[in-house]
Amino acid sequence: MPLVIMHNELYNAYWLMKKKLFLRNIDNQSVWQIILFLVFTLIILSKNIYSFVCMIDSTQINLSCMSVIRILSTYTVFALIISIISFIYYRQIVSWIILIVTDCWILANLLYYRSYHDLLSIWSIDSINQLQLYDGIIFPYCRLSDLFLILTTLLWVCITYIPRFRKKIITRNLTIFALTSVVVFFIPWTLMAHRSKNIINPFNPYYHDVSMGRVWYAQTFSVTAHGFNELFSLPKRWGDITDESVTVDLQDRLGVHTSVKSDCDVVIVLFESLESWVVDTTIYGNEITENINLLIREPNTLFVKNVFPQVKMGRSADAQLITFTGLLPVTQGITCMRYMNNTYPSLAEASSACFRKIYVPTSPSAWNQDAMTYAFGFKELYAEEVSDRVICNKLLDDVKAQDSSFFVMMTTMASHVPFEMYSDSSDIAMPMDYQYAKYLKSVNYTDACLKPLIDYCLKEKERPILLVITGDHTTLDTPMSNSVPFIMYCSEGVDISDGNMKETLQMDIYPTILNAMGCGEYYWKGLGRNCLDSSAVRINNAEELSNQLIKSNFFYMNNE
Repeated sequence: MPLVIMHNELYNAYWLMKKKLFLRNIDNQSVWQIILFLVFTLIILSKNIYSFVCMIDSTQINLSCMSVIRILSTYTVFALIISIISFIYYRQIVSWIILIVTDCWILANLLYYRSYHDLLSIWSIDSINQLQLYDGIIFPYCRLSDLFLILTTLLWVCITYIPRFRKKIITRNLTIFALTSVVVFFIPWTLMAHRSKNIINPFNPYYHDVSMGRVWYAQTFSVTAHGFNELFSLPKRWGDITDESVTVDLQDRLGVHTSVKSDCDVVIVLFESLESWVVDTTIYGNEITENINLLIREPNTLFVKNVFPQVKMGRSADAQLITFTGLLPVTQGITCMRYMNNTYPSLAEASSACFRKIYVPTSPSAWNQDAMTYAFGFKELYAEEVSDRVICNKLLDDVKAQDSSFFVMMTTMASHVPFEMYSDSSDIAMPMDYQYAKYLKSVNYTDACLKPLIDYCLKEKERPILLVITGDHTTLDTPMSNSVPFIMYCSEGVDISDGNMKETLQMDIYPTILNAMGCGEYYWKGLGRNCLDSSAVRINNAEELSNQLIKSNFFYMNNE
């Protein structure tokens, strides 16, 4: 009896609510449709809030109460917009596809963010064929909590699979309700923008031109809104490839073409993810880079402890570009993918060596290495998926067999995330965080692989020899992970008495090596400054100028 009375009271309250809210024309199916709409909105909203929490937790940002209200209101707006789009012509299969696509986009961005502290962009299209490089490194960035994305989608599939919800129905009342909700949730952050005299534009045209703009944008407007922004930016993706004319005066950076070239033997090692804090120090009683430390203590060695990386989406490929050419990577896209057919000045071109070869422990197609090898002035490429020890020995055997001068470059791979493959090859004991311990063990392994090469360079006296070891970029998310080391050994001695090594940037490596090779008259001086010359200066607008030089293929025209 009490249950019957309760049922009647609820029934009367239901019809009274419809009467009071002027919703007399809404039938029971429409009510269920509104409930479905709200559930779908809540699922989209919860997915984006989850991604927001993951990013905030990684960066440890403190938000005010008003900031939280503004962010949640904005997230709700975009969740409602997606729901409106889904329910105008509602089909359960359409809603499933939208949720699956949303899950894939959010999860891909979270994995990319946990690895590179940035989010995916339209320019990532250029590097899609690089997925072969990431076999085995995705899983360490997955979290058990990421199952939340999949489970919420499965929950929606289960709900909408019930036959009563399959019927196509959308009412005028639902549309009015949804649009009203959008307006209501827009009010808080719109008023805040007005008060602070800022225009908050979700589709800001400068979105792609601001460093780390994608992360700020996604945290403010949601990862889903970030996805819409990238979609709307697709025309810019192809429209930006048009050449630009160089309008900046380059007289202080361009010399004359000269037939005088260096006969110095050169070995350059791009040490994967070698961070400054690891070098020339002891950690838990262990010298992580014992052999590099011995090289640093040589009297003929220049050691710059802190060099600030300037790589972008190309990472290791960008480090090659900066080191070999003295140019900076383009701000949009990946230089080695978009401009592999350009003509570049290079250290290798400044050398008279007949034997010029690049050694990489990856496939030739990785980062367009097969094309960039020749663009950088090298004549041969060795590209095999082998260990650092194998590739070090291969390089050493080749240079020992040369009767004339050589110019070689090698990249390492053992200390690439997730530091799994070769960390067990190191015997050092690291009683610390699991990931950091594996990183240090991997670095220690590669340092041991470099020992025969370092010994050879220290003992070889027939011709002048130059050995350069530098990190390509940082990799860990710590306050110490902000710089890479630069070590340059010259058998004929390096005069550092007049050096200027404060605030050294990655683009300073090129002019420093160029001068150490004795090629100060080479026609391209680079955008940086020679670390061994206290009077050397940099170009202030180096990034803008480098963009113009690369996009216009300036050096091809200049050579012509």
